Amino acid sequence: MGGVLCPRPGCGAGLLPEPHQRKVTCEGGDGLGCGLVFCRDCKEEYHESECIPLASGAATQAYRVDEKAAEQARWEASSKETIKNTTKPCPRCHVPVEKNG
Repeated sequence: MGGVLCPRPGCGAGLLPEPHQRKVTCEGGDGLGCGLVFCRDCKEEYHESECIPLASGAATQAYRVDEKAAEQARWEASSKETIKNTTKPCPRCHVPVEKNG
């Protein structure tokens, strides 16, 4: 429908810029936007020059993936699975508790 999401990590505000407008400012309603000014085409900080093409294989994705953050997310998911399998919730406060003797 012509909308874009703000590419700043932690923001992701939905924006509706004018058609064919490359310069987009994240100004969500009620002050929810983060103020980032970015290029609609490559989702990088706004620039007048041509967009730098993404690496091959990433052409269908509209943003770059931070490999360090992706690795951290995989570790966090693994940790959550381990906690789920080795603990039980406290009956009173529901915090995961591991009995070890």
